[in-house]
Amino acid sequence: MNQVLTSKDIQQLKDQVSQHLKKSDFKSAKEAATKLLESFPNDPEANYICALACLENYEVSDALEYANIAVKLNDKDPNSRFFRGMIQYRMGMYESALSDFDYVINLSAEYGAKSLEYKTSCLAALGKYQDAMRFYDTTVSIDTTLSQRKPKLRDWLKNLTGHKSTFLSKLLAPTGDYFLDADDALIYKEYWYAEYAAKKVIEESTETEKTGKAKLIQLKVCFAQFKILQAKTLLQELHALLPGSLALIEFAVKMAEIESNNSQSKKSETVEVVEQPEEISVEETSEPKPSEPQGVIDLSSSSKKDSKITEPQSEKAAKPVTQGSGKRTDFEIIKGVKFKAYFARTFDLSENLKSGRKYYVHQFNAPAQGFIAVEVIVNNPYFGQKDVSVDGQAFWYVNEKQMGESNFELQIESEWSNVAVVQSWGTGNPGFWKAGQGRVEVFLNNELVCVKWFILGFSVIYDLEHYDINEIEDTEANEELHNDGELSVEKVLATLDGFIGLESVKQTMRDFVDYLNFVQERKKLGLRTKEGLSVNSVFLGNPGTGKTTVARVIGDIFKAMNLLPKGHIVECDRATLVGQYVGETAQKTEKMIEDAMGGILFIDEAYTLVKKGGSGQDFGQEAIDTLLKRMEDKAGEFVTIVAGYPGEMNDFLESNPGMKSRFTQFFQFEDYTPEELFQIFEMMASKEDYTLSKQAKELLIKEFMNLYRNRDKTFGNGRLVRNTYDEAKMRLSKRYLKLPPGMRSESALTTFEPEDIAAVFKKDEGKLVDVGINEEKLEESLSKLNGLMGLTLVKKEINELVKIARFYSERSENLQNKFSDHIIFLGNPGTGKQLSPVFSVISIPRWGFSQGSFS
Repeated sequence: MNQVLTSKDIQQLKDQVSQHLKKSDFKSAKEAATKLLESFPNDPEANYICALACLENYEVSDALEYANIAVKLNDKDPNSRFFRGMIQYRMGMYESALSDFDYVINLSAEYGAKSLEYKTSCLAALGKYQDAMRFYDTTVSIDTTLSQRKPKLRDWLKNLTGHKSTFLSKLLAPTGDYFLDADDALIYKEYWYAEYAAKKVIEESTETEKTGKAKLIQLKVCFAQFKILQAKTLLQELHALLPGSLALIEFAVKMAEIESNNSQSKKSETVEVVEQPEEISVEETSEPKPSEPQGVIDLSSSSKKDSKITEPQSEKAAKPVTQGSGKRTDFEIIKGVKFKAYFARTFDLSENLKSGRKYYVHQFNAPAQGFIAVEVIVNNPYFGQKDVSVDGQAFWYVNEKQMGESNFELQIESEWSNVAVVQSWGTGNPGFWKAGQGRVEVFLNNELVCVKWFILGFSVIYDLEHYDINEIEDTEANEELHNDGELSVEKVLATLDGFIGLESVKQTMRDFVDYLNFVQERKKLGLRTKEGLSVNSVFLGNPGTGKTTVARVIGDIFKAMNLLPKGHIVECDRATLVGQYVGETAQKTEKMIEDAMGGILFIDEAYTLVKKGGSGQDFGQEAIDTLLKRMEDKAGEFVTIVAGYPGEMNDFLESNPGMKSRFTQFFQFEDYTPEELFQIFEMMASKEDYTLSKQAKELLIKEFMNLYRNRDKTFGNGRLVRNTYDEAKMRLSKRYLKLPPGMRSESALTTFEPEDIAAVFKKDEGKLVDVGINEEKLEESLSKLNGLMGLTLVKKEINELVKIARFYSERSENLQNKFSDHIIFLGNPGTGKQLSPVFSVISIPRWGFSQGSFS
């Protein structure tokens, strides 16, 4: 039986490993860790301690394997997740590390703050500089030593978030500073920035000496991140650039030492190409049939294909992964084919079928491997057009020898934008796969769409990279928009033209774009043109008229025209800008502006920043002053759009003498007409396969007309339609569930009928209660009325009305249903109109009175 984790013996072993690691005696640390693991093989802590020791000895695959085992043994243990994340971070596997640190941050008091620090670095390494800056500030608020330990980190992040200039080429310091920054980054162990600085020098410098020094920095990063193959390649390049360099000699000696130490213990990092026996005929399994497509995994996506290719262009994966084996684990996507692949991964299908979990793998343990599966994500070129059936093939190779071929048929639905194609090969019994370089080629409609490489070795190396198909699609769409030049502007304007209504806005936008093009043409010819063209805008209109949507379109246009580097939109209102105490407002406003750098700051209901009357303390004006100063200081680096009701926005623009001059473009968002409201409703319904009957259409248009006639500044426009649509769906569902089974057809399930629409607009009249006549109060009120001077005609009419009320009351009829809700009093002022007590005591409490008097 294993000892308890807190026993004296295991604590001593743990301390031994820790001490050896601190002294950089990595060989002794590995020996102590191995002994620890032999005593406690199922203990998570023993596994991740062993993983750390393996990593320092450049036994990368073992380090990952032990780290994964530690997490598998207790997947809810934040400590195991932290150490796996740290190992992944040190290897430059930032996306995978980020996932573990996110898990740890809120669950571990011991490692939470450190995980925040690592998360900041991961985000920066992934190019998410704004997020990194935000988490840096959060980390410093918890651990104040960070700014002392890494004093330059904040400045690097500020530069990368765009604080220095509008243009990316001016974001950073001159190339002479990169070497100093890279040295500091290596000391801080912020390897991502050292690599970034080295790349900038290589890109910007033509001097061999500087290029050599930059590549030497890259070599240091490779060793720090245990990337031995890349380090080997760089060593060969640098021998020609920096002949006789002492630093290179030291690295060459270190490389030889690493290879010597690992030559015996790390067979998986020197995979031999083994001759294959006679070709084995492999049948596709029947239950389940792994070599059959495992169906189409809907990722809100789909696929499609058509012609043949002769000389296909290919594109290597952006993130190839090799772990010292000298073989490939990346993938190549083929350009110019019908079905564009996004990425491909291999996984252990045998483990997937056994446990239900899918572990992606770069290197398989060949002697023990059963089925290997490949998953390829491709786009659907028939998205939104039609359902299709596609023929496909997958060819499997090991060491250039074909091991199998699977043919399949892919059923793709039109609503999928992309699709996962899954194919597998192998047997249910180990022994089929031999060591070497493996690959699988995937064809759709006789076109090669992707090639995925994998390694067959003697241990498992997991693929911990993270791919987000939505992010990939968005990135490619943005790149396409940016690369299309002027055509991209037309695409964005075409998108705007597709919106319902907004005719005035569309025309104003086209006029605005034409003017910007005119200014650019003048610049091309060298004509004098005023710099710093103001594009800050004011959106005037009621709620729900599409102001936020159009703001996003403007961002796309400005990005396409190279006026803004990002074109993103940051939305805010008074609550996000104004603080509760002195000094807080400026900080909150500054943060929102920083987030909007390179894009658009969109302030909805901006007029709420101005407090009417000027009495009392209000920090809204502080937000306005801060905004105006940054609009002046950072002109051209971000765009401000303010939105709100027309009248109130005039107050906002007059609140500061310099306000109006900062905004040059005005867009008037008119209310949607009844016909446009109906079109919006129909569009919403069609997206969810709903329709309206003819009678329902007529009724809905009629109701929208009534609402439009009685509209005021709070008229909901698009939001009104959304609420109406949601309520109509609820009414339809209630009606449908009341139908007998024989009438529950698809048409009944998807068609709005007049009763559904009528129920949405039916007014709640409240509960009608007949409380009779209060005779005591009535006599008192009539006595008061009859005692008034004059008013003979009024007294007569009211007494007659009381007689009629008594008549209906004696017949037990509800008085509220017998009389109109309102009465008009006509007459000059001062002639006695306060007669409501008479009517309340005869149970007509809903009667109201128009302002007036009697003669």
